[in-house]
Amino acid sequence: MYHVHVIGTNKNGWIYKSHFTKPSATSNSGTTSQTQPLSSETTSTQTTTTGGTTSETQTVSTSSTSSATLKGLDVSHYQSLTQSSFNKMKSEGYSFVIIKATEGTTYTDPEFYTYYKYARNAGLSVHAYHMIGNSTTTASQHIAEAKHFYNVLSQTKAKTGYVFTGYAFEDVEETTSNGITATWWKNSAPVCIGYFLNEMKTLGQTKVGLYADYYDWTTYLENNTGFWPSDTKIWLARYNVTLGTEADVWQYTSTGTIDGIDGYVDLDISYDSDF
Repeated sequence: MYHVHVIGTNKNGWIYKSHFTKPSATSNSGTTSQTQPLSSETTSTQTTTTGGTTSETQTVSTSSTSSATLKGLDVSHYQSLTQSSFNKMKSEGYSFVIIKATEGTTYTDPEFYTYYKYARNAGLSVHAYHMIGNSTTTASQHIAEAKHFYNVLSQTKAKTGYVFTGYAFEDVEETTSNGITATWWKNSAPVCIGYFLNEMKTLGQTKVGLYADYYDWTTYLENNTGFWPSDTKIWLARYNVTLGTEADVWQYTSTGTIDGIDGYVDLDISYDSDF
């Protein structure tokens, strides 16, 4: 288990992932904070406290150097951002940003290329997401959506001067227009996600991922991942003090704030060095 404390906030939680390295943690004014990483082949005892109460103590053995918490956020045209906004993110310790690129088979976020350029200019690690546009169970719809997403990403160099080098996520959640229901989740979601992600791989996008809500992941998807590329990154939303399941990226709030940026933003954390 991998404990997360986001520096500068009171957000704590657990991310479970076998490839994450293990940080040591100590009590600091009633919250858990990240300290120096464990050195190679050391053993130590870790005690986690929240609100002054000890919640877990365990002996940790590690054979690698642990990585730091990575702070990130995800944005779309709904946020009004400038180059200064992305510079501010970087200066406040954010490492990565995931930007909305597309939805369905025709929609392109009007700010994707602008925000991608701003983020790369600021030195952030930049990734993109596509919002699923239809709950049909036929392969052709999901393949068409993947082609649209890939086409937009393939133009990033021409539009911004930067090649797209990040992860491409499919955002699978209910919207007012895509018709996703509990029946679709139960009967069709894993294979439909597979149509999309496998097509992205076929087209040449080697880094792919999936975004889902914690409930949908644990209820419908977690035990049905065999339809997807084996290296699919998992990005989960759970607005809670704990994540409580395995993931590569955790979206822990939709009401985050950053000094100097108006309005709320989604905030994310990860220990995964790919971000």
